Amino acid sequence: MLRIRLSGKDLERIRISVSPAFQTITAALAAGPAEPAAVHAARAHLIRLAGQPGGQLTRLLELDGSHVPDFLTPSPVADDPTLSDELELAASVPAWRITRDSRHLESFVNRSGTADALVGGDPGVAHRVIDAAFAFHRAAYGDSWSSVHTQLRAEADRRRRDLDVHGVDHLLSTIHPSIRWRRPVLTISNNSYDGDYERHGQGIVLIPGIGRLRTVTTMVNPWEPVTIGYPFPTMQYADPPGVVASRQLVELLGRTKARVLVAIESRPDLTTTQLATYLGISTASASEYASILRSAGLVTSSRDRNAVRHSLLPLGSGLVRASRS
Repeated sequence: MLRIRLSGKDLERIRISVSPAFQTITAALAAGPAEPAAVHAARAHLIRLAGQPGGQLTRLLELDGSHVPDFLTPSPVADDPTLSDELELAASVPAWRITRDSRHLESFVNRSGTADALVGGDPGVAHRVIDAAFAFHRAAYGDSWSSVHTQLRAEADRRRRDLDVHGVDHLLSTIHPSIRWRRPVLTISNNSYDGDYERHGQGIVLIPGIGRLRTVTTMVNPWEPVTIGYPFPTMQYADPPGVVASRQLVELLGRTKARVLVAIESRPDLTTTQLATYLGISTASASEYASILRSAGLVTSSRDRNAVRHSLLPLGSGLVRASRS
């Protein structure tokens, strides 16, 4: 359980920011043991697509697939930074910060050159890991980043409106079920951080994320705002009756879910009704299968007035591509 005592100045300095670095690293982190085999396969394919430029990140994830050093996901200094902006900020951290943020790798020292270098504060290796994050982003998102970015911005805008209209208490009380707000203490359950922290005006940054992100993640450093990444609900889509999903994809997902995934890949931004018509299934079934794929981090959905539109996330795209190779 993480408890953060916030000052009045912290509450005056709340920002909601989009973070391409946070979204990219979330996609790169290893699928947990409870995740479907399809999710593991899709992530492995994305790592292969990143190739040699992504090698340093791959080696880092092979050591500890569920964590990366905090310097890779710096607290955003703007509301909508580019990935280049964020990774340039990451590249500017001093050696002592590289060492501090890599403490979770200490058990791998003398067994991995990457761990040795990062724990030792080597900026050269840190920069190569940052370059690898660029490569992974290109492999994972490609042309789909625009759609993902649009959804992240929409969520950030919605939360800013909540803050403006309803105030800080409403915002912090509704951001996620695992976050409890009782002035002046913010309590976060199911979190990698534990303990009690008192803040003195550094502020708070909230970062929305989609895909495989299941729980709230936090970064609590004395020199930066408290940074909280949180998942928000989205949705997904399918494939045309004339298009046959590969045998491998059917074995992994089942026939209808595989067709839905292929359909979304071939015709992004289908509404649930269009998806149902496209596949010859009921609207209720299309919605149900989209929800299942969304829960697996393969599909994302966004509301467009009274309709819901579906698109593939990097794991979903990677899985479809891998099934064709």
